[in-house]
Amino acid sequence: MEGGDEVDLRGFTLTYTIAAGVGVCLVSLMVVWLEHFRGGFAWSSSPGLQFNWHPLLMTLGMVFIYGNAILIYRVFRTERKRYLKIGHACVNALAFVLGVVGLRAVFEFHNAKGIPNVYSLHSWLGIIVMIIFAEQLLFGLTFFLFPTVRPTLRTRYLSIHTTVGLGGFGLACVTALLGLMEKTFFVLVDPKLPENHQYKALPAEGMLVNMIGMLIVIFGILVLTLVGLRRYRRIPVTEDEMLLTEAIN
Repeated sequence: MEGGDEVDLRGFTLTYTIAAGVGVCLVSLMVVWLEHFRGGFAWSSSPGLQFNWHPLLMTLGMVFIYGNAILIYRVFRTERKRYLKIGHACVNALAFVLGVVGLRAVFEFHNAKGIPNVYSLHSWLGIIVMIIFAEQLLFGLTFFLFPTVRPTLRTRYLSIHTTVGLGGFGLACVTALLGLMEKTFFVLVDPKLPENHQYKALPAEGMLVNMIGMLIVIFGILVLTLVGLRRYRRIPVTEDEMLLTEAIN
């Protein structure tokens, strides 16, 4: 399924370590922003604070965890593929659950405040990302974890699954950036704010938001680099071929 290019893992560990560190910093700074500058978290008792779950859960699930699910086959390359498949599916399922809860938070916030739903470019792309993710999860489970699918169909679908998955991750990062900027303009571009608190004055909150955005970009680039470089690919082993005809025990 993969070409005969020579595998060369030089730089992989360093790049992955940087990516992991960037991802942890991204989620941590998101928590700091929402807790310190946006008032923290609540649920239906405080719709304004309920909204804060949306950026946190979408960043955690659809950027950080999504990216790590993609990297499972690279990071744990020596493990048996049946375990990698199960792990990949479970991590993706966790990301999807977090995404659904994040969507519920923003929809309930909008409904409580009388704000229209799904009117912005950010929301349109967010719905598309969730649809892509749900399709990937459903078809991935069907084609790769159920032994009744013919090996030829499984092989043909693999390239589609990989391409759509990477595209979905890239789109998730773009959507997160759009949402970050949308929220920033809502709260920091306000004539009622003092001049030194306006986004154009780059206050502490504006600086933090910009840093979060940069980390999303860096994390996305590093994940796509680790997956895209063929010299970092996982070499199939004999057990992988057995999975084409055997059930998962």
